[in-house]
Amino acid sequence: MKKIGVILGLFLISLLLAACNNSNETDSAEGNWEEPVEIEQESNRGYYVIPSEESERGEYTYISGSEAGEQIYSEDDELFDFGQTIEAMTTTENDDGSYHSGIYEGVEIEEATIDGNQAIVKYHINDDTEASQQEMEDFEQVLQLAALDFQAEELEIINETERIISAYPLLVETEDSANDNSSSEENSNTEDQEENTEITEEDALSIVMDFVDEHKDVDREEVKMMVQDNQETEEYYKIQAFVFSGEEGEDQMTNTVGWYLVDKETGDIEEDM
Repeated sequence: MKKIGVILGLFLISLLLAACNNSNETDSAEGNWEEPVEIEQESNRGYYVIPSEESERGEYTYISGSEAGEQIYSEDDELFDFGQTIEAMTTTENDDGSYHSGIYEGVEIEEATIDGNQAIVKYHINDDTEASQQEMEDFEQVLQLAALDFQAEELEIINETERIISAYPLLVETEDSANDNSSSEENSNTEDQEENTEITEEDALSIVMDFVDEHKDVDREEVKMMVQDNQETEEYYKIQAFVFSGEEGEDQMTNTVGWYLVDKETGDIEEDM
């Protein structure tokens, strides 16, 4: 009996030792476990122009304010709001000419605000200011890029000097998203389908652009458009298509290509004579 008792005692001791070893191994494994690190997108405010001679691709490109080392925070360490961002973009801290402001000399920003999902920039042009086509394109491009950092869905640029309003849709639905919406509509009832298939402003602008490209003798890339308030009927989008005229370096005027009505339900287009 004593031998049996000793054997049982040794057996229990071995079990206790094994349990301790397993516990240590578990603790060690838990100690080495690393939680996944969430990488945050770098904060940014503003964009600037890299001229073609400084660009690796040999063409005009753009650099963010954070990458360029420009100021993007206010004195209280808060990111600039949209107005402060546009104001900061009028000048740069760069001295070597590797990049410059996209807001060309002679442009005075009057106001830059965010209203809901729309960014709005109002400006006027000083007398005797002559901007090249490239300068005007850079001006529009850096404003659009800056607005995207504020998740704006549309940018409206208002030229108070020439009384021109230009609208730029910014966030375009991706193909995958469109396919997802299409699948969702197929599974919904008829009433939901009618609501989801209504033509958006972005759709209407695209329809007008295609129509102008097919029927008008103008360069598609030079056409600008804006949606007007249509007080006559709410069933249509009323859209003006226009181009700038005049030689580079001279005062440029706007020529209206046409006015168009786009049915909000069917997408049918007709010229508004």
